[in-house]
Amino acid sequence: LAKSSDCSPGCQLTIKAIRWMSTHAGVEQLKIAWRPLIESFLKSRIPKELKESIPISLYTIVQFERRILMAACTPAETIILGSILACVWGGLRFADAQRCSFKSFCFDGESFRATCWRTKTSSRGQPWGFVAHGLLSLGTYSWTEKWLSTLDELWHHAKTTDLDMPVPDFLFPVMHQDGIELPWSAMQYAEALKWIRHMARLPWKSTPQTADHLSVHSMKSTLLSWGSQLMADGQVSAEERLLQGHHRQSASRSLRLYSRDDVHGQLAYHKKLIDSIRRGKRFVTPQHRGGQLPVVEPAVQIEF
Repeated sequence: LAKSSDCSPGCQLTIKAIRWMSTHAGVEQLKIAWRPLIESFLKSRIPKELKESIPISLYTIVQFERRILMAACTPAETIILGSILACVWGGLRFADAQRCSFKSFCFDGESFRATCWRTKTSSRGQPWGFVAHGLLSLGTYSWTEKWLSTLDELWHHAKTTDLDMPVPDFLFPVMHQDGIELPWSAMQYAEALKWIRHMARLPWKSTPQTADHLSVHSMKSTLLSWGSQLMADGQVSAEERLLQGHHRQSASRSLRLYSRDDVHGQLAYHKKLIDSIRRGKRFVTPQHRGGQLPVVEPAVQIEF
């Protein structure tokens, strides 16, 4: 991968990958990865600063929704922006979003629900969902409806060219400026990072903003960051924030088994966030540490 893609895995992940290949592929030469010298790289503790993914600003989220609802928004923009917003509201990691089948989609006009067939914290599938109208839509038409209808239209067109094409199980297909690449395939991490930063610059506006501080994980960290500030005000609970992040809770196994299949808690969390924003709540973007320039949070005006 190119150095500019910010995807350097580090020595520990590299060693673990070599060991995995040696064990599963039976490559005898790779057993050198268990020698004491290489083992020392896994045990060394070099002091370093904890890196955190900067959340996407509220201003940018509002602009994403507004762009999708514009007639000038292209199908390619609708797919990318819609997938980003789905991950932001659904609390999904990029890897989780690339393990979500279209067959699990459920949209009733008020909410959208789906299931990832595998996530970092669940090998048996993880339901997720979000309130469909977002921050700007008060009527029946929302960014979610346009995103889904565009996906449906493009998928129907793709099926006419290849009847054997399997149903996608990813939210981010490989994209070009003029549409989705045929046959449909899952977008990779480095390409997703490029698209997220490109869209976060708001290229359709006359004065694009900077977005080099964002990462792919910024999608998941956004609503968790907002929720921590609402927790400080007593507006949401720690349990609701855990549901948004799909984090494991320290409860009995049976309780987790039957509660994690429900997304009502996540939808309630979204409604509280939206109501708070419409009442005038604005969130402080976490700042870079050290000598880096501070992240500027643009002013946001929500129209009704």
